[in-house]
Amino acid sequence: MNSSIKSLNQVLAFQLEGVYGVVKQLQTELTRASKLIADEETRMVFNEYRRSLGDQRLKLKRIFSYILTGPYGRKADQEFACWDEIINKDTLPSLRDILFSTTLQHEVRSIIHRYTDARYIAMRLDLDNVVSLIDEILDDEESFAQKLKR
Repeated sequence: MNSSIKSLNQVLAFQLEGVYGVVKQLQTELTRASKLIADEETRMVFNEYRRSLGDQRLKLKRIFSYILTGPYGRKADQEFACWDEIINKDTLPSLRDILFSTTLQHEVRSIIHRYTDARYIAMRLDLDNVVSLIDEILDDEESFAQKLKR
């Protein structure tokens, strides 16, 4: 595990490792949450997104092979307490579905923001393959954000 960050390339790896942790944790949280969603269509959307996160993790692993630095041992940020709070509350099923949906919207916006920042760093480094993979991920995230709003 590399603990020093002395180049822009290492900053990119550090940032993306944080995103990887968030995506991995979100997969776990969505598995738990989707079992409690009352609305069938909402549950299907959550499960579809959870599966897409697996593809996103594979793309991140490809990115790491391109940038050849890290890992830094980063853990996911502690943004996930909200999921536990929702799961553990005595809530009407339809209201819990709304809470889950708005929480996921927040998480998706946060992920989009992190990837956008990483994309600018990758562009600065002229890492065209990395930029291309991040663009694919961003397109998928933006598409899902629109679907979730509907």
